[in-house]
Amino acid sequence: TWSLQRVYEFFPRLEQRSEQLARTLSGGEQQMLAIGRALMTRPRLLMLDEPSLGQDTAHKAELIRVARALARAGHLVVLTTHDLPLAAQADQLTLLGPQGFVAHGPPTEILHDDACVLVQLAEEVTAEELLDLLDADRVEAALARYRAL
Repeated sequence: TWSLQRVYEFFPRLEQRSEQLARTLSGGEQQMLAIGRALMTRPRLLMLDEPSLGQDTAHKAELIRVARALARAGHLVVLTTHDLPLAAQADQLTLLGPQGFVAHGPPTEILHDDACVLVQLAEEVTAEELLDLLDADRVEAALARYRAL
């Protein structure tokens, strides 16, 4: 079970800051606190919604370490993110687009599929920029596969 002491062992920075008000913790420390509090309720499923938002590289690395350790301890960890490098480190990846489900599988497969890349890029670049990134035949083929999903 997750006692306060075990949470402190898992997140040593929280113990160092135990006399500090939660609202004065850094963003990464507040994320650790939220996860620690959730763990103390003994969940089988831990859902983390955009936990890397606004976090620096060190906190993102800590987040991955924590998620992997929790999975090894038998927890199912579901993490939502727009951060592709973070998502690429998952065991399984589910990609959602504006219309809903796009793909599910190992990140190496999903992140190398043209249709999936188009879905991700669609939020960040214009159609003209997409054509500059990919030749027109690849774009058309990828769009056809995406529409068929």
